[in-house]
Amino acid sequence: MLRFKDSWNFIMLGLVCLLATGLAQGQINSIKPKVHIVQTPDWIVPQDVDLLNVKGLRAPSHYYLIDSQVKTTESQQAYTRYVFSLTDPSAIASQSNIRIRFSPAYQTLNIHEIKVIRDNRNIYTLKSKDIQVINVENQQKQNIYSGDVEALILLDNIREGDVVDYSFTIIGKNPILGDKFSWFASLASNIAVDLIHVNVDMPIDRVLQFEIKGVEAEIIKDSTSDRRRYQISQFNTPAVVEEDSLPDWYDPYPSIQFSEYESWEQVSNWANDLFDVKGDFSEDLQQFITELKALEVDEAINKAIHFSQDKVRYLGLEFGLNSHKPHAPNDVFDKRYGDCKDKTLLLVTLLKQIGVKAYPALVSSTSKGHVSDYLPTHAVFDHVIVQIEYKNKVYWIDPTITHQSDYLESKFQPNYGEALLLNHQAGGITLFKDRVGSESEISITENLIAPDYFSAVQWKIKTVAKGNKADNLRYRIKVHGKQKLVNQYLNYYAKVYPDIEQLDGMIFEDDKVNNVITLFESYLLPEFWALNKNNQAEFTLFADNSNQYVVLPHMIKRKQPLYVYGPISSKHKVTLQLPEHVNFNVEDLSSKHEDEYIYFSSTLSYDNRKLTVENIYRSKNDTVHVSDVPQHISLLKKISNKMSYSNGISNVTQDPGYKSMKNLMTTLKTYQSAKIIKQGL
Repeated sequence: MLRFKDSWNFIMLGLVCLLATGLAQGQINSIKPKVHIVQTPDWIVPQDVDLLNVKGLRAPSHYYLIDSQVKTTESQQAYTRYVFSLTDPSAIASQSNIRIRFSPAYQTLNIHEIKVIRDNRNIYTLKSKDIQVINVENQQKQNIYSGDVEALILLDNIREGDVVDYSFTIIGKNPILGDKFSWFASLASNIAVDLIHVNVDMPIDRVLQFEIKGVEAEIIKDSTSDRRRYQISQFNTPAVVEEDSLPDWYDPYPSIQFSEYESWEQVSNWANDLFDVKGDFSEDLQQFITELKALEVDEAINKAIHFSQDKVRYLGLEFGLNSHKPHAPNDVFDKRYGDCKDKTLLLVTLLKQIGVKAYPALVSSTSKGHVSDYLPTHAVFDHVIVQIEYKNKVYWIDPTITHQSDYLESKFQPNYGEALLLNHQAGGITLFKDRVGSESEISITENLIAPDYFSAVQWKIKTVAKGNKADNLRYRIKVHGKQKLVNQYLNYYAKVYPDIEQLDGMIFEDDKVNNVITLFESYLLPEFWALNKNNQAEFTLFADNSNQYVVLPHMIKRKQPLYVYGPISSKHKVTLQLPEHVNFNVEDLSSKHEDEYIYFSSTLSYDNRKLTVENIYRSKNDTVHVSDVPQHISLLKKISNKMSYSNGISNVTQDPGYKSMKNLMTTLKTYQSAKIIKQGL
């Protein structure tokens, strides 16, 4: 399947989360999609495709042309053309259906031509009855509804060797985006292409910036008396190999960005009006504000955040013309649902009413700290959160996160890296620095108590989670229930200890003041020891929580950077209390491994019948530079070997009557269980 990064060959509408709740469902259903079959417009710069002089067709499909052209008018026009040959049966299955997505609320689809060329002649003529318009909701599970539709054309009798050539224009752009033009176009795909052509047709009096990334290419400008064209042609573009474990911000696909915005301040000015609250508050909202004002300011802040996060459910109805403008706080408060922009505006409004400085902050969940690497544009943002200035500190609150700590000071705050503040004097991009509540920690302490080398071992576990780890654990317990968590843990442990038995129930302590969750577990391990034929009791201690953070990528030989999970701090300590003193030699078994990106230490110690393994892991940066990848992977391999410690106790002996007693206890246990079941029936 042909793939571009984030479908940048089409017009980007930007703020994915900043989308509409502006039209009711009935209004959306009444919008009839407009699809026409019309001739190619005369402003298009035609691209010749030579189907005969290609040396060797690629499999499973051979792409001759990908053409993307945009003309800025009162109703923006975005033209696309694809020409490709189906050279393998697998391509016929996946590419013989044409799907074109658009928003009927403000766009019209004009299909120009669909040709199927076989033996140098066209065997297909498009008719209106061939076009089916279907609803598409790809994100229903995330409670996001777009209102978009797809024009679907099923091509009949497609055969290996056929060439498909189709083109269309989508007319119209979301009027809420204003007059500034902004567009991304990909200059490569995940498959090789003979020619990728891009053209932007602009009025000559409008200044357009552009920037090419990831490839050396030349842009050609030509003008008429009133228009200017910006064209770029990339011939014989190789397929982009997207390596695994990439940082979110890294885009391996070459691209060109166009933007009329001259500064980030201009982008901010565009968005300021969207978050401007007009009119009076409803009676219910005003009553809630009055209640907040009666509280101490700290308590009022916490209550306002809690309401926007947990009392307003997330629902993104991304319909219509108001796609980037949040609903009025009155509506969100009364209906108790909204997406990120709705929750943000409500929270900002509540905080301002109690005298606290608060601002909407546009962020990118993918580009994060690399937003400023792009030309100024609204299109790079896909989320909005709240910045709070209080008592000479800066806080970043995401209203879409639920089940967080109840206190501002200890509330975990995701690091989006860079933000564009609205209605703020800063104007430009603001960095996430000196954040309060940015730590995410997990600490696991295990104690294994062995009465001898043959009986069951008692296993006690204490887990302390802070920051984001506490939020995640709290969410799992609140949403899925404690018993499901107990079952998940028990079955996970059973992969190593199949005969594991739970002793006491899981104890859950939630310190919402400091945002710390503590779990206590207690088990019995009947088969902890493995007695070999040499009368040696073998055992393994697993201090492997950090193993999830040091997973090797599938692609070791890399040309692209490597993602580092974080920020995270992990401490895992396992202590085995032996039934007697054993002379362990633990010297030279402790180690430390560190580079610019992570820190790891492993310590093995023995004292007073207690053998302890402790592994500490800490992330330091989120991205490993390409030049450092080989050394970093070597480091990961060394760390992976430190996740467990195995040894054995020599010359252990078993009382002759122990096996008979163990069999008797098993029989009695089985009998008692059967008796209980019978009585229950």
